[in-house]
Amino acid sequence: MYEILEREVLEQKVLFIQRHVTAADLPAFLADSTELLFSHLRTAGACLSGPIFAVYHGLVNEDSDGPVELCAPTQNPVEPSGRIGVRIEPAHREAYTELPKRRDGEAAMPSAHDAVATWLTDHGYEADAPNREVYYPNWATAGEGEHVADVAAPFRARVAGGGRRLTR
Repeated sequence: MYEILEREVLEQKVLFIQRHVTAADLPAFLADSTELLFSHLRTAGACLSGPIFAVYHGLVNEDSDGPVELCAPTQNPVEPSGRIGVRIEPAHREAYTELPKRRDGEAAMPSAHDAVATWLTDHGYEADAPNREVYYPNWATAGEGEHVADVAAPFRARVAGGGRRLTR
């Protein structure tokens, strides 16, 4: 059902805001944090250097408030301020699937996370960092079926007993 692709992601500096949120709180956190990050970029005279993305450091559902980190990449000089931090996101290889906007205005995130995780296992890889969702600028204006987001998982080859890496 999902086509899983691979890509290299270069090291990048990101502004970020992290908070524990439940599924019900997630949309408001993403919207509020996006505005705060964009405002900070404007104030610093900085620009985005890629799409914003959310890193899921824990389980987020109706019962669990896992930590979520919203990140805005930039190549410009910026300083942390208040709830906004600045860090380097390491270069990595990731498996991902592209998601279209659905009739209800959302994208099918949970099943896409499951599909990427299954692909990693089936291909002898293991996650190297938390899953993420990449949000493209057309999210609000896209029509049904247009590509608006990716679900991605940084990965590495699974280490076999004896320290050798499996290759595929």
